[in-house]
Order: sequence, then structure tokens, then C-alpha cells
Amino acid sequence: MSIKRLRTPEVTLASLDKARKMKSAQVLGKWWEQELKDHFEFLKARKEFYYHRFPDTNQCGNYLPDQPSDWLTRGPSCGALLVEAKASKKFRSLHSCLASNVSTQQALHHYLWRRAGGRSVFIFCGVMEPTLQLWDGGYVADHRREGRVMKISEGGIAGTSADHGSLLGGGLLHLLEEHLL
Repeated sequence: MSIKRLRTPEVTLASLDKARKMKSAQVLGKWWEQELKDHFEFLKARKEFYYHRFPDTNQCGNYLPDQPSDWLTRGPSCGALLVEAKASKKFRSLHSCLASNVSTQQALHHYLWRRAGGRSVFIFCGVMEPTLQLWDGGYVADHRREGRVMKISEGGIAGTSADHGSLLGGGLLHLLEEHLL
């Protein structure tokens, strides 16, 4: 029996350049979900961490009911956590594209999850100017539902930009280890 050796995942400049050239928001979203999946696989192999990927309702031709999130994760200190991946070529922050990138159903799932005592997060990637943000899902849900403007100082758990660290290299892995484990 051989053990597969996983390389340390990182978002490379080549991968980011490829994402910048993607034509549709759906293709960009799939790229970002794959980047996160690679990081989750690494964490699962090395740490006390588990994740489950919910089926994508749109890819299944809407035969499935709306799913609560992209992933359900479990780490020793944060418990069960709903994780939603969001990416944009046009916007630097989730607060700039909240109405267009977070559906009413997604906001409702995160609101109900919080009401039941759970925690959730939105992991946002801006690809034109490499930004990485982690937002509290309950905060996002409340602001989406009420049509209010979000502020990174209130609901942003963590964030990096080209000035403060990076989405590139080990920035995403560091963020996930710090906030999902």
C-alpha cells in the first residue's frame, strides 16, 4: 500500500492569470471551488479536519433542491462550519457585489444555520487585484436579507490583499488553518 504524497497547495500566479481570462462567472466560481478543494484535501490529509462537498444544484440541472452551502467542514476548535466560496473578476470585495453574488436562498440557509447555533463563512476571492476575504456567514446573511451595506471592519473575519500578504502562495492555506481548524 503506497501513501500518496500531497504537495503543499498554493494559488500560483499562472493559475490566477488563467482565472483572469475566464469568460463566465460560473467558470471562475468553479476554478475558485477547485482551489479551495485542493487546500481542503491537504488539510484533511495532515490535520484534524474533514469536509463534505454538497452537490451543485445548477450542475445537476436543478433536479436537486437548493443546497445550504458549497461545503460543510469540521475542525477541532470551530466545530461544524458551512463554507461558501465566492469569486469575482469585477469586484475587490464581497461587500461590493453582495446582491449579485449571494442569492436570497444562500442568505436564508446561512441565517437559519446561525439561528440553529451553527457558524458559517464566505470565502471571497477577487482575481483582478488579488484579494482574499473571510466573512462571517451570519453577518452576510443579515445584510443580504435586509439590503444593508457590509463593512469589512464589522463582518470580515480576516482579509488579505496585495498590500497585506497575498492570495498567492501560502496565503490561502494560512487563512484556512487559522480560521477553519
